[in-house]
Order: sequence, then C-alpha cells, then structure tokens
Amino acid sequence: MEGILSARRYGSMLEHLAARAERAWFYAFDLSFPGTLDRHAQRPKAKEFGAEEMRGWYHGWDPLSFVAETRIDATPAVTDIVDTIYTSLIR
Repeated sequence: MEGILSARRYGSMLEHLAARAERAWFYAFDLSFPGTLDRHAQRPKAKEFGAEEMRGWYHGWDPLSFVAETRIDATPAVTDIVDTIYTSLIR
C-alpha cells in the first residue's frame, strides 16, 4: 500500500493486514510538507490532487505502534528507494 496513511486512522487496518500476511515490510517517508509536495510533483498522479488536499492529510512523522518501520528521509533518489525495497523483498 502507498499513500499518506495516518497511523491513527489506518493503523489498526494495517496491523490487521500484516497479521494475516506471510511477510510484511513497512517503509515510511519522514519528510517535511514541502518535501512531500516535491515528491508528489514527480508522480504520474500529480495533477489529480495538490497541496490543499494534501495539507489535510499530512501529519509529519506518524509511526505505527505495532511495527518498526524503515524510515526514509529526503536524501535518497526514488530509484535508490526502489532498489532498497526490492532488495529486502528478495532476501
């Protein structure tokens, strides 16, 4: 799953899914709001919604209570993030 998922709103659903999965990995961006907007601008869906909608969804670092997420900051390029996730999946 991917998106701006509030731990308070989606945490129990994500925990429920993880409990039923054979394997589950959790990665989360730890970005400022401007950093989130910059990343969003690079997405194919960038024109579907913008800063005003995202402002209502954004809560900063919002960790889940049931798992240690891999934190991703603004440093790595998208291709490096994909490589990191892919490498962890094939192990």
